[in-house]
Amino acid sequence: MATRLFATAAVTITRLLRQCRAVQLVGTAAAVIWLTHAYSMGQESEHAHATRVPHLYGYDENDFKRHVQEVTRSESEDTYDYDVYRSHDGKRLDCYRWPQHGREILSVTHRGQFKVLMRPANNAFLDEQQHFVAWYNRLEDGIQFKNGYVQHVPMFWKFGFDPSRRYFYMASPDGFSDVAAVLTPAKVVARVPLEINRIFLKDDKLFVFGDDPYYAAKKINREIPGLIYGIRGSALELQREVHIQRRAAGPSPFSVVDLDNWSSNVLLIDIRDSPTGTRWFVYNMDSATLHDIGPAQTYGFFLDHDVWSRK
Repeated sequence: MATRLFATAAVTITRLLRQCRAVQLVGTAAAVIWLTHAYSMGQESEHAHATRVPHLYGYDENDFKRHVQEVTRSESEDTYDYDVYRSHDGKRLDCYRWPQHGREILSVTHRGQFKVLMRPANNAFLDEQQHFVAWYNRLEDGIQFKNGYVQHVPMFWKFGFDPSRRYFYMASPDGFSDVAAVLTPAKVVARVPLEINRIFLKDDKLFVFGDDPYYAAKKINREIPGLIYGIRGSALELQREVHIQRRAAGPSPFSVVDLDNWSSNVLLIDIRDSPTGTRWFVYNMDSATLHDIGPAQTYGFFLDHDVWSRK
């Protein structure tokens, strides 16, 4: 799960409450159309979207749409923000066109290069090699994996993938989740005592972050619980617990947006009404410190570089 300031590895506020999605694919080789182009990124500086946190880039909705339209020559109402995910290595953003306009994915990399991939249905998950690994048209029909396995999603459950698309989770509203490898989706490698909403693979470790279990009883979000698993062959071994305390508890969402590949930083979003409004925080897992870095933007990603900048 990409990404806007939620689901998916970055997400809008509305998609924080919306589960990740995938797309049906029939015949991967025939479904992908590769079109490689070079384009001018305008007169913006290399650091136009950089924040004061290393590798963290923020984009507001209008700016993001403008960049996409410059590349695609599309109309203003034709947007590529149905889903937006970052690649595992942080060198690519995959921007999904809204299905009513088409099934293209605009895959933007470094140095003004992009590819257009054609998907045969509304949602899909791409791995590091830009191959589709799982897909569906209707969630009630289940998620189809590349090896033919179909994962059924019970009512009110959530699911999502890590940015590398090597692992995925199925999260129960009863406060637990099952984690499996994409290559062997029928085999649960760990039952996690959290209702997961974000998962990341980094340095042979799997980082999972979930909903505050206190919310189910009191409708208050006080913290983000997390677990770090070491990968031992096909098994996961719990190594550490993480508890990210919210500065002021409240009923509104407090969630993980992205995990930094270059440090122990985690980007968080704290959704509030006025006067403070919705803000971004960065939590450092080594020092257990939380820093307010300002108002949240529509998209936030830890990236190798600003993919929209002119270089």
